[in-house]
Amino acid sequence: MRYLLPLFWFIGFAKAGCIPLPMTFFAEYSQLISLTWGMYLGGLLLLITVGIGAFHWQKRQKSMTLEADKRNLIEQMREEKLQVQLAQQQAEWQGRIDEHRNLATDLHDNLSGVLFGLNLKLERIVRQRTIAHHDLTDVRSSLTDAQNKVRLVANSLMSDELQQRGGLHPALHQFIADVNEYGSTQFGLYVAPQAAQLIMPVQVGLYYIAFELVNNMLRHAQARQATLHIRFTNPSTVTLTVRDDGVGLSVEQLTDHRNFVTIRRRIDQLSGTLLVTNLPDGGLRTEVTLPVSESPDK
Repeated sequence: MRYLLPLFWFIGFAKAGCIPLPMTFFAEYSQLISLTWGMYLGGLLLLITVGIGAFHWQKRQKSMTLEADKRNLIEQMREEKLQVQLAQQQAEWQGRIDEHRNLATDLHDNLSGVLFGLNLKLERIVRQRTIAHHDLTDVRSSLTDAQNKVRLVANSLMSDELQQRGGLHPALHQFIADVNEYGSTQFGLYVAPQAAQLIMPVQVGLYYIAFELVNNMLRHAQARQATLHIRFTNPSTVTLTVRDDGVGLSVEQLTDHRNFVTIRRRIDQLSGTLLVTNLPDGGLRTEVTLPVSESPDK
């Protein structure tokens, strides 16, 4: 365009008569100007068309990229969700295997021994010509012991009955009452009223954890008194605390991760934490903290 300006000035002077030119020059000049402007406008329209096309192409490419990223993200989320579900199923199956193993151990260590002793007593009575009163009393005591151990084992199988019994508090109350009736350790129980508002998986988890802790205590602690408390230190967590006046644990037992395996696995399933410490005056303090999916009202 800058090259045409001097030519415009020149033609202007020629039309004013300052510069003599033939008349055919102006006709040819008009055609040249028309052709130049036509080419200029054509080029401009072509550039605009190409620019618009490039804009739409870039926009489409960006949209396709975003759509591909969205599909990849959805697929990744599906895979992660599937992995989480598989991990949860595996943990649940492992928990059931551990529960069955513990049940078999309870039946073998507790009930099997009692029944074996009872069988020996009955064989001795059969060989005798007369039955003494103290023999019948001894047999009756063994039967009562076996009945109590069966009730204790049965409490470990009541996850489906927890809701039928009215939730965590009534179930724990019945369990502790059974333990106090025949056990050498007497338990005190406190369950915060908000526990009734916990979702059922958390209630079942707390029940099983409490059952395992009490069962371990009866086997190893040699305690006379113990307490089991369930409280809410804040709206988002529930804490199960068990204390006893037994023999406690050695440093090696406290640091040995093979202890509390079943309890730790169940706590991990509920994204909780476990803290076990010896008390200064003797005994053991076990604290389990679990998150609650739905905050109970204070």
